[in-house]
Amino acid sequence: MTGEPPAGGWRVGVGNPYEPDQLLAVVALTDHGIATRLIRRWSVGGAPRHHLLDPCTGDSLETGLDSVTVVARDAWMAEILTKAAFVAGPSEAMALIAARGGAGLLVESAERIVAAGEFAAFFAPLDREPVLCGATR
Repeated sequence: MTGEPPAGGWRVGVGNPYEPDQLLAVVALTDHGIATRLIRRWSVGGAPRHHLLDPCTGDSLETGLDSVTVVARDAWMAEILTKAAFVAGPSEAMALIAARGGAGLLVESAERIVAAGEFAAFFAPLDREPVLCGATR
């Protein structure tokens, strides 16, 4: 989305990685970018695999995160921080995101969803439909 945001900001839905038709949050953005990264899993020879690789081993990364959403001043930084959060793992990811001026939502499981930085400051009420980036309805 580009240009002047509508009143109240651009409203962006943050999808639930476990229930595709549900939202975890809706955020309002006027001068920030947002990025979300999900783990997409498959199996090779009975071993679980996914597309994010451990930079030290080249194997699929297993840090306990299933989804990371980051809001940052620039969209490119939000994208970088989502990947860095996965590599860092949940305990270090919160500090990493906040130290670079970002805010995030870390999903470890359906029961454990943690806000990093000032993510709550971007929450928007559900009084109208958000933009669902990449979704078809």
